[in-house]
Amino acid sequence: MRESNLLVASIFILLSACTDPMDVDPQWIITPNELKIITQEHKRTYVLFWTDWCSGSKLTRDHLFIPFADTIHRSGLDMAVILIAADENIPLDTIKKQRDQGLDAYYLQAPGGSPILHRQAIKKFINDAFPENDLEAISGMFFPIPVKLVIDHDQKILNRSSREVPAPWEE
Repeated sequence: MRESNLLVASIFILLSACTDPMDVDPQWIITPNELKIITQEHKRTYVLFWTDWCSGSKLTRDHLFIPFADTIHRSGLDMAVILIAADENIPLDTIKKQRDQGLDAYYLQAPGGSPILHRQAIKKFINDAFPENDLEAISGMFFPIPVKLVIDHDQKILNRSSREVPAPWEE
């Protein structure tokens, strides 16, 4: 048992070391500091980390977050919706199309090319941006994708798990 744990840990370390930054113009990448600035500018910021391989991720993006962003823009609410592609296999055209639709869409800087690396990149990004977070959903190595965050202007993550998303009218 101990040897298998060491093997898994060794493989994970090797895979993590192979994560390269995205080869796109910096305008397409969001950093933890940039997200922190966005959260300070709005009463509430809704963030979705999504991947191409997870159908639930794409459904959440297309049927929850994109219509919600449209409602926010039309209603003039002091909120932001940020879509973050946590998968290097997502074509740049997808991010461009989202931006053309008026969405704030980005890549993680170094998302990796496998589900394990995607999760670790998301976890690192969240912990770098919000080191005081106590989000239960990202405490382990394997957690559900997509990851949804609701962040107030004081940079407090309002949802305890990535499965719950407080409604805009909840305080």
